[in-house]
Amino acid sequence: MKRFRKITVIFSGLFLTLIILINIYNFVCFKILKKPLAPFFGYAMLEVVSSSMEPTLQKSDYIIIDMKDKKYKKDDIITFYDKEGSFVTHRIVAAEKEAVITKGDHNHTEDGKTKKDKIVGKYIFHIRGAGKVIALLKNPLIVIIIITLIATISYLTMPNEEVVLADTKEYQEFLKYLENPNESRKKISAKKEILTTSIKKNKKNKKRKKRAKRKQRRG
Repeated sequence: MKRFRKITVIFSGLFLTLIILINIYNFVCFKILKKPLAPFFGYAMLEVVSSSMEPTLQKSDYIIIDMKDKKYKKDDIITFYDKEGSFVTHRIVAAEKEAVITKGDHNHTEDGKTKKDKIVGKYIFHIRGAGKVIALLKNPLIVIIIITLIATISYLTMPNEEVVLADTKEYQEFLKYLENPNESRKKISAKKEILTTSIKKNKKNKKRKKRAKRKQRRG
């Protein structure tokens, strides 16, 4: 139970920290810097909003693109700006020196030529259905519910103080003392005598050692 409670508390703390950091970073990129993407070390995340790449990519999938890789070849999946300035993620069906021709896996016609300077990044992998989860996490009510559940689980799995106290050596000795206080006092006195005797012996041994060292120095 203790381990489960620790894991729950750690998870809740990491979850809240991650949500806060992501929201702050996205706010700075989108609202303050007015960027179309929120890149992180040359990588960016985008949500799939159409079915043009099915079955490879589906609606509500989140894709990770590499914005550093500038080498494009046939069959690469890339994200680029279309004529309207929107993001499109399609597969390269032909690559030329200055441009590429793309097509969605589910589409029957090609997109036409796209200049390489319009390419944003190359697809690396995707997270199936992550868009639905992220949409839920953007809802403050859902976040509050999750936090409440985590706090409730932590409280319910909290160990009983009486049980913890009963497991301690001091508590067991205290119960024995209540059962037979006279006997406990005798044991305490005996322990004190043994401890006092031990301390005296140690002092005598230290003095003997000091005397022996002095004699060796004189000799």
